[in-house]
Amino acid sequence: MRGERGVGGPIYGDVLCSDGVYLPHVWESDFHTSFDGRWIRTGSYGDSAPRLIDRKNRRAWVLSVSEAGQVDDLHWRLPHWSGEGAGGNGVAAEGHHVLTETAFEAWLHKNVGSKAQALVGVCDLWIPADCVPAEAQAMPPEIPAQDNAVAQVSVQRHWPQSLRALENPLEPLLHPYWQLQLNGEAHSWIIDGKSPLVWRPDGQAFACYGYPVADDVRKTGLRLGVWSVTFGGQQWSEWLPPDRKPWSVALYLPDEQGSALPPLSWDDMDLLQRMEMDTPALERLHDGRSLSCVMSELYAPSKHRDDGRLLLKKIPVRQFLWRRNLHHPARWTAQSVPVAGQFLTWNLVHEAQDQSGATAAYSVQCGEQQLPGLWELEHVVVDGRWAILCPWGVSPLQGGKPVPWVWDGKQLYAIAMNLPVLRMRPHVLEGHAQLLVMVGCGPDNSNLASSGLWRWPLQVADETNLTKNGWTPAYEWRDIAVNAQGVWQLLPRWREVHQVQHPCADGDYVWRQPAAREALWWWGGLHNQMSNNWRPQAARCEGVLVTQSGAVLCGVGPSACPHHAGDGWLSLEWLARGAEGEPHHWKLHWLRPHKHEVWTLELRAYMPVLQVWDAQQGVQWSDAEMPALEDGGAVQTAQHVIAPMRWEGAQLDVLKQSPVGLWVRKQDAVYADAIALRDDWPWERPVPPSPQRT
Repeated sequence: MRGERGVGGPIYGDVLCSDGVYLPHVWESDFHTSFDGRWIRTGSYGDSAPRLIDRKNRRAWVLSVSEAGQVDDLHWRLPHWSGEGAGGNGVAAEGHHVLTETAFEAWLHKNVGSKAQALVGVCDLWIPADCVPAEAQAMPPEIPAQDNAVAQVSVQRHWPQSLRALENPLEPLLHPYWQLQLNGEAHSWIIDGKSPLVWRPDGQAFACYGYPVADDVRKTGLRLGVWSVTFGGQQWSEWLPPDRKPWSVALYLPDEQGSALPPLSWDDMDLLQRMEMDTPALERLHDGRSLSCVMSELYAPSKHRDDGRLLLKKIPVRQFLWRRNLHHPARWTAQSVPVAGQFLTWNLVHEAQDQSGATAAYSVQCGEQQLPGLWELEHVVVDGRWAILCPWGVSPLQGGKPVPWVWDGKQLYAIAMNLPVLRMRPHVLEGHAQLLVMVGCGPDNSNLASSGLWRWPLQVADETNLTKNGWTPAYEWRDIAVNAQGVWQLLPRWREVHQVQHPCADGDYVWRQPAAREALWWWGGLHNQMSNNWRPQAARCEGVLVTQSGAVLCGVGPSACPHHAGDGWLSLEWLARGAEGEPHHWKLHWLRPHKHEVWTLELRAYMPVLQVWDAQQGVQWSDAEMPALEDGGAVQTAQHVIAPMRWEGAQLDVLKQSPVGLWVRKQDAVYADAIALRDDWPWERPVPPSPQRT
C-alpha cells in the first residue's frame, strides 16, 4: 500500500507478483486477476490507464475503457496458464468454453486496438514499458579529472542483486546510484551522482559523500568517504559526537542551482566538511514549552509597521566546518566561519555525560590565542565581527545557569543577564542575536491551544522542580544586541509605539502618554493555534496589559486606545470565531486605572480596528475585513461609532490590589505574582501595599 484518496477513500499501491511482474500505482478496487493468476486487468480509476497483462508471455496491452469492459465480459474464458480445456461451473455450451491461445489472439486482434508490448526486464522485475521511469536510462555523472591524480576514477550503474527484495523495488530506478571504479576495478563505494567528488590538490586523495556497497543503499545511511594512497578507503558516518542537548546538525548540501560555498574542500592535508546547525523554534511565537530543531526555512520579524503588523525575513542558517584529519580520523575538530578576520577552532575534550541536556566539552582557540575554560560547540557568528559562545557546564535542564559570552577577536566577556540560556540562533537584524532562555517550569498544560494558560503558573527552574513528574521547562526568546559603545547587552522584549496597534500586531510594546502621566505595557500575545507560524493576518490574543499606575488586564489583544482626557485605556479582546459567514465575538474593555474599575462591552465584528476616542462622538472604529457583498468582490470596510451613553449599560468589574501591588480583576489575581516577576519592566515595579495595623 502506498496511499489512499482522501481519508478512508480507495487505497492504492504497487503489485509485485512471484515471477517478478511489477505494476506500480494500482488501485485496490480496480485490480482483477484470472482464476489461475495468468491474466491481470487494471482499471481506469483516477487517471490510470486500463491494462491487460499476460504473465505467461510477459506482454501487456493498454486498453480503452470500453475495451476493458469487453475483457471483463470474457472473465474466466481467458486462456489458462496450464492449458486445461473446458470451462468450469458446468458450462460447456459453444461460445462459453475457455479460449485457446489462437482464439484469444484472434479476439484481441478484433476487439483491442493497441498492440501488445513486451514487459521490460530490469534486474529481476518485469515492468510495463510505459511504467519504466526515465531515470532507468540515466547517463552517468561526470567525475572531475585532475592532471596529477594517481588513480583514474569512473562509475558504473549499481544494481542490487534483487529488486524484489527491496521495500520499494523502483527506488534504484527512480534514484540512480553509481559504483566507483578505480583504474577500471570496482570500488566498495556508491555515489548518487549529485554530491561532488573533490580531489586533494596533490592528487593523492579524493573525498565524496556516498554509501558502502549494499543491496538497499539508503538503509546504510549517507556517509563521508575518502580514498587516499596512504590509507585506502576511510568513512565517517557521524556528524556530531554523542550529545544529549536538544540540538542537531546536518550536512550542507547545496541545491542543484549551485552555491558559492563548497560542501567539501581541502585545506592542505585536512578535509573540510561544511555543516549546518538547526534553527531552534518553539511551538508558540515568542514563548513555549516544546522545543524543536528545524532544518528547513524559518522566518522572524524584521520590522514592525507603525500599527504593529509584521514584516518577516528568513532567519540565516548557521554553518561551521569539521576538519577531518586522515591520520587521526577519530579526532573531532570544528572550525567557525571567519570572526574578525580569524577562525575559531573547537577541539573535543570529552563527550557529553549521560544526563538530559548534557553536551560535549571543547577547548576553543582563535589563531594562536587559547580561550580560557571549556565551551559548547553551538555558537552564533554575527556579521562576521562577533561570536556568541556558550560556556560548557551544567545544563539548564539540570538546573544550571549558563549565560552567553562574546568574542570580538580581541577580548572575551559575558553578557549580563539572570536567565539561563539553553539555545541561540541568528537574528534577521544586523548586530543582533536571539537567545532561548528558560524562564521557569511548572505543570505542562501546553495542550490548551486557544489559551495562554501554558505559561501559568511558573516556579523557579531549579534541579528539584525540573525533576518533578509532569513538570516541564518554559522558554522564551530574548534579543541581545551590541550598543553604541560596542558592548553586547540583553534587550527588553518591548518596543516603543506612538499609535493604536492593529489587532494582528505582534510583539510586546510600550505606549507612553506623558501628558496624562500614564503609560501602557502590553506583552505575551499569541495567536490561537499551536504553531510557530507567524500568521501575520491572525488576531493576537492572551496578552497582558499593564499600566504605569499598576492596573492589569489579562487575556487581551494588542489593540489599545487612550482616553481623550487621560481617563484610562480601551483594550480589545478576541473571544471566538463566529459561525460561517458571521462576525466574530470580541470584548471592548475600558480600563480606568485611577478609579480601579473596568467597563466591558461585547462586539460582533470581523476585524475591529480602533481609530480614535473622541469627546463628543465617542469611540470610532472600523470593521476592516467584512466579506464582499458579491462573490469575487473586494473586502468591505465599515465605519462604526460607540456613543458615550453606551457605557451606561456596560458590565463593571472592580479592581482589587494584590499582595504584590498590582490592581487586578478577580479572575486575574492568580497571575499577579508572575507578572510582578517579569525582568523587563519599562518602569519601576509596583510597591506591595503596607500591611494593615490592627
